[in-house]
Amino acid sequence: GNPGLPQFYSSLARELCDRTGAEVTVVGLAGHLSRAHAATLGAPEGRYEFYPLSAQRAHTTDAARDAADRASAAGVPLVLIGHSIGGWLAIQAALALEAERAGTPALVLGIFAYLQNNRADPAFESTYRLLTLPSILARTVIGVIGALGSALGVLPKRISRMVLKTRLRTLEPRAIDVVMSMLRWPSIANLIRLARTEVCRMHDSRG
Repeated sequence: GNPGLPQFYSSLARELCDRTGAEVTVVGLAGHLSRAHAATLGAPEGRYEFYPLSAQRAHTTDAARDAADRASAAGVPLVLIGHSIGGWLAIQAALALEAERAGTPALVLGIFAYLQNNRADPAFESTYRLLTLPSILARTVIGVIGALGSALGVLPKRISRMVLKTRLRTLEPRAIDVVMSMLRWPSIANLIRLARTEVCRMHDSRG
């Protein structure tokens, strides 16, 4: 789920591993990179590759397929856990594995798994209208939000946290650091484009 960085779930993964003795692999969303990781990969700040919902589903299914192969070789059950949009992606990965007869997961757990659609909520309605703008306007808005977010990412952390305090107030300090590390134009733009394909899929499915 968003912010889509594996580090966001590191404490949960460590706890699961310690308590169960199982191998725990955290899969991030494709294209969601921290500044440090992007610098290591040499990823340019001014350009990005867009990963819509369909590409995220393929990315997650590939990872689940690899995990299924390892689980089968070790003779242990496979469990898929997803948070937010990751819950939906985990379900889609499980369906794909079952169709391929590549190993059905013993359990698929979705934590707040959804394609959000609460149009009665004024906050979501505002987000929905923003994400469903015509393509030309949407590209402009994505560019502006990405630029603003990227600017926050290069400011001192104290100032950035003050600006974003209402958005980050429910997160633990380590999670806040992870979110702050993602404040770069390509990652923000990819996140917004992913959200746009989420709501467009929801709209299309309702016909």
